Amino acid sequence: MEVFIKQFYDNNKKFYFLTSDGILDPLGESQITPYLYGLSKKYNLKIFSFEKQQNIKNAKFINNVKEKLAKHNIKWKYYKYHNNKILKLIEYIKAIIYINTLIILDKTIIFHLRSYPIGILLFPLIIFLKLNIIFDMRGFWIHERIDRNNLKKETLYYFFLLYLEKLLLNKSQTIITLTHEAKFLIKDKFQKQIQNKNLVVLKTYAETKKFKFIKKINYNKKNITFCYLGSESNAYNLEKTLLILKEISKILNNAKFKFIINKSNFTFIDQITKLNINKSNYSLHHIKHYEVPNLLEECDVGIFYANTNQSIKASFPTKISEYFSSGMPIMCNNFNSDVSKIILENNLGIISKFEKKFIKKDLDKLLQLLSNENRKKIKYFADNNLDISIGISKYDSVYSSFL
Repeated sequence: MEVFIKQFYDNNKKFYFLTSDGILDPLGESQITPYLYGLSKKYNLKIFSFEKQQNIKNAKFINNVKEKLAKHNIKWKYYKYHNNKILKLIEYIKAIIYINTLIILDKTIIFHLRSYPIGILLFPLIIFLKLNIIFDMRGFWIHERIDRNNLKKETLYYFFLLYLEKLLLNKSQTIITLTHEAKFLIKDKFQKQIQNKNLVVLKTYAETKKFKFIKKINYNKKNITFCYLGSESNAYNLEKTLLILKEISKILNNAKFKFIINKSNFTFIDQITKLNINKSNYSLHHIKHYEVPNLLEECDVGIFYANTNQSIKASFPTKISEYFSSGMPIMCNNFNSDVSKIILENNLGIISKFEKKFIKKDLDKLLQLLSNENRKKIKYFADNNLDISIGISKYDSVYSSFL
């Protein structure tokens, strides 16, 4: 009887997933809801998110998401995401009042925080109470803002974020990050805050079964399609990538370049025009996330150059798992040790300096990886090491530790 009561109590513990990223965004579709659908088989889940106006207005889209969440018994409450600072503050205040009321009513709730900003919703009670918190910090968010969005140091906002970071690390029972390099840096910098804490490395996985390995017949190694997947984010150096693609086109006359993006393509067009890249060599594809697997079937090599800085050491770009899931080798720079180690130890691509004097040698190595046999091995690696089921299993271990 005692065992039954404990099991009933544990199964009814509530896990609240808090995210400032919208589950209606491409990132939410690939890196939030698939994990929660898997976890919902065992756990009582509710999502709190901030959703963009254009997504909320799409009635058919939002109803489809609500239906799918309902099928998995996942409850969902969202707030509106505003660019206007005053409207954003109002929405956050509403969310803070709601979450703090929940804490007062039920202190047994387990909060799964996705990244730093959403931790603000636990103020002020997080300062005074012992809460159940999973801090899914992902990357180094403060450094990302400095490296990519011009967050100024020596401002009150910057010092508040440093305080928030230490508070979340100190108050959380489990801390999740994307790379082993980040885990090492956290242990080194925050020794006091992370004592007796569970540090978990959990990459960005993909639903590998949605991506197919397509066998190429009569493979012409001069007719290669390079794929750039993603937006014009400051995390990446688009100009450096375009310059090396221009050099590649001189060596491989029939090389094609596909730019698969989910935002406005004005930046791409502007930079491509400035570099005088032949229009017959490239195509731009502004698509939804669910369309990515089909378009990747038409590509042979994934390529990108990530800006090297502090924040990138804690990054594991989603595109890596998606490239490998399609059986594609990658050409990228040495931006963090985790990614470089995976690529080099498993022969999944090449680490390039993206310099003109090395490109011929880089291409020679790359072309050797394009056999059907090797591409099949890349797909096999993804299925067995980067499938989302692995991520769900790791989250399951974290969740079960709270029961």
